[in-house]
Amino acid sequence: MKLSELLYYLDNYLEIDQVADVCVNGLEVECGQEITKIALAVDPAEQVFRKADQEGAQLVLLHHGLFWKEAVPITGPLYRRLRFLLRRDMAVYAAHLPLDIHEEVGHNAILAGMIGLANQEPFVLHKGKPLGYIGQLPGIHRSDLADRLGAQLGVEPALWAFGRENVSRVAVCSGKADSELAEAHRRGCELYITGETAHSAFTMAQDMGINVLFLGHYGTETVGLKALGEHLHNRFGLETVFIDHPTGL
Repeated sequence: MKLSELLYYLDNYLEIDQVADVCVNGLEVECGQEITKIALAVDPAEQVFRKADQEGAQLVLLHHGLFWKEAVPITGPLYRRLRFLLRRDMAVYAAHLPLDIHEEVGHNAILAGMIGLANQEPFVLHKGKPLGYIGQLPGIHRSDLADRLGAQLGVEPALWAFGRENVSRVAVCSGKADSELAEAHRRGCELYITGETAHSAFTMAQDMGINVLFLGHYGTETVGLKALGEHLHNRFGLETVFIDHPTGL
């Protein structure tokens, strides 16, 4: 498949140009090869690119891309990453916020499905776009849900048990979204699920009396990439591989 054809599809499917973001989304590094295999990964580590090369991928699709909005010198790790990519003629495509909010393959859409949320509605607006979901469960013990989701994602869940033991109204927002804790509380949630947090959120959640479940920034941002890889395989017959490079956070 020609790179230009794949870019046209990805840009439209992910609505790359419709989302204001703090980083560069879309094509970040070009290549001259036909695309037969895509590697998907959360972060732009040199080890990720080397593994993608070993897997025979011509394109690496990242959630956290190489470039953010501020200009930086191409030195150190960034230089080594780009040198490797250019020598191997490998392309890089990034989808940050577009993959957080996508209604089909977005991290939060997939997480909401894994949780089993019914009566889903958007959780918050971020730069004018709905981010995360809020919905209902039939009622489940907070620890049972934490253990199930941890097992599904392959992470060690961290639960702040500050609210009711059995929860039914739940909000989820992938990555680092502790800033939305107050919104979850305001909307009557008994459990808020996100990736990672800040120190200051602990006493805030404690005083609010709301349960908070952390499944890792990395862990909550693998699911959309895997879903997107499956989507591209089914639509175009392209080989896809997820490169697992966990951070422990």
